[in-house]
Amino acid sequence: MRAILRVLCVLALVGTATAAFSQQYFTNGPVIRIVKYRILPGKTADFYKWLSNAPKILGAEKQAGLIQDFHFFHSTEFVGPDKYDVAVVITYKDMAALDVLGEKAEPVVAKAWGSPEARAAAGKLASESMEVVSAELVRGIDLK
Repeated sequence: MRAILRVLCVLALVGTATAAFSQQYFTNGPVIRIVKYRILPGKTADFYKWLSNAPKILGAEKQAGLIQDFHFFHSTEFVGPDKYDVAVVITYKDMAALDVLGEKAEPVVAKAWGSPEARAAAGKLASESMEVVSAELVRGIDLK
């Protein structure tokens, strides 16, 4: 009888722990991509010339419903090895939006650029005026 009670107590404890782990205390929110850029020395004008295309491109993606929003930030503290000058933050509805982004964005981006040559020139300007410090994808959570 004691052995059966011990087994039942162990099963009750395991069942309680399993139920606690399966309960979720949040829901997933939007997905945010953060890309941080460092402007190369003497290339500030070129960098901002390249960046000035971003609102047109990201605006077209927003209008097409591919992204929810975008923002630009300028760093105010220049410390550490991961120092950056400008961050671009793009908000997506969820992770599923990223799964189809490549195929759906290509025609929108191509139309916004106008020509493959303009796109290539912008890519060259970007590579000569800045470097990517970091890029990360974070997911918002809404606590319950």
